[in-house]
Amino acid sequence: MNTEGQDCGFNGGEMTLSLADRWILAEFNQTIKAYREALDSFRFDIAAGILYEFTWNQFCDWYLELTKPVMNGGTEAELRGTRHTLVTVLEGLLRLAHPIIPFITETIWQRVKVLCGITADTIMLQPFPQYDASQVDEAALADTEWLKQAIVAVRNIRAEMNIAPGKPLGTAAAWLQRGCRTSRK
Repeated sequence: MNTEGQDCGFNGGEMTLSLADRWILAEFNQTIKAYREALDSFRFDIAAGILYEFTWNQFCDWYLELTKPVMNGGTEAELRGTRHTLVTVLEGLLRLAHPIIPFITETIWQRVKVLCGITADTIMLQPFPQYDASQVDEAALADTEWLKQAIVAVRNIRAEMNIAPGKPLGTAAAWLQRGCRTSRK
């Protein structure tokens, strides 16, 4: 995860959040809200689907890809911000998933808690994640949705024109990559 033995921002220091960081925090908060609504209405099937969709389609598929430019060449503040976001969202996601898959989440959480500076003995005694409207960044949601659509369009054009995925595209690809590093302090 590029976090072991690294500064994940839990001990202070300047942090710069990238567009991807602000986006995943907003997505995670929307996931918390939808998940809690599903649990409150005893729709465990919907709750599980919400977790699955966020975990695989947002966090693993898009967020981890969008953070690669920062992880491979960001400033210390950008790296700290991205690592902090990555670990914070993962730890919160484990707490959300704990009622559904307790043994797996406990095992993974025992490794992640160290990165977050958490000293508690078990995930079971951690507070359940709460929706925080201040974490919903509408601009980051809109900008990232546009970026995702652009990336999908480029991938589709590559496939239609039989351009190998590993072949560099030049200016357009560099421009899209820079979009992943747009940041605000």
